[in-house]
Amino acid sequence: MKITKNTIKNLITTYENEEQGIARLVLQDMFDKADCSNQTDEEFRDNLKSAFSDLLHYGSNNGSIARLIYYVDTHAFFDTHYDEIEELRNEHETFDEPIIIKGDLKDYMARFGYETVARKLADTLFPNTF
Repeated sequence: MKITKNTIKNLITTYENEEQGIARLVLQDMFDKADCSNQTDEEFRDNLKSAFSDLLHYGSNNGSIARLIYYVDTHAFFDTHYDEIEELRNEHETFDEPIIIKGDLKDYMARFGYETVARKLADTLFPNTF
């Protein structure tokens, strides 16, 4: 897949239409981090890759994801996307060890859901990179 601003915008719309809420939000966040005016497609692709790399290496609990900074935000995210997060948890525990919750349940699971979807998107958009 050729990665351009239009391709990512179309994916965001597709995810919205398919009610893939977490994927839409992750992609929108990464798009916002990568988007600068007057950049080439190659620059945008590099910035998008860098945004995913930062998230996957440092996680979402360092304030880098605006929608996941405060407990009130992560709790709302968890409540809104509960079904998707539970599906991701079940999938993870089927192929891996059970998740051990560290700290606040909703905060931990909101971040787990967001970061898991981000990894899947990154692996799809940038195969064999992360």
